[in-house]
Amino acid sequence: MARISQQQKRVVRAKLLASAAQHFAERGLGGANINQISLDAGYAKGTVYNYFDSKEQLFATVLALGTDETVRRYRSRAVEGSARAHLLAIAEEDARLVREHEAFMRTLLREMMSPLPSTRVLVEASLRPLIEEVTAVLRAGQAAEEIDAHRPAEELAQVFLSALAMAYVQNWSTEGQAPSWEELPEWVVSLFLDGARAR
Repeated sequence: MARISQQQKRVVRAKLLASAAQHFAERGLGGANINQISLDAGYAKGTVYNYFDSKEQLFATVLALGTDETVRRYRSRAVEGSARAHLLAIAEEDARLVREHEAFMRTLLREMMSPLPSTRVLVEASLRPLIEEVTAVLRAGQAAEEIDAHRPAEELAQVFLSALAMAYVQNWSTEGQAPSWEELPEWVVSLFLDGARAR
């Protein structure tokens, strides 16, 4: 039996991930079928298990790829300036990625609301690079006295990312009207940093 090269393994893995993203988008984590994911990628049943230990690990990997892409895009912008400028850049890149993969992101948000602790832990672990990026921005903002230092930066990062997620839900539930995709990043950053303070 011929051995598969590292390049071939990368190709197979990428096809499995693309098929998985489609299945998760259409059926959610619970409804996706590992064998069908393999077949739709063009491989034999069970091929997924040559690359991933479980359906949950496959889901986490699809999510982690998106998280890493948001962080990569943000870092490539080389943003300078205030914490507000950095948070806005992160929100813009995340919103852009969500729009590009909207069906999967809708599924992700449903999974984030899951009452199963194991699912929540899985999602949070996959989001860790983005949480850490926002935490670093907020710590720098606290050091520069731009951000209130009474709360831990990581806690504030969780609040910021939750507000961003809820803004996506708001956008979808109003069919893109409030907030629109164009205004969503500024809307979230302003609400997060300024709150409902009177002007």
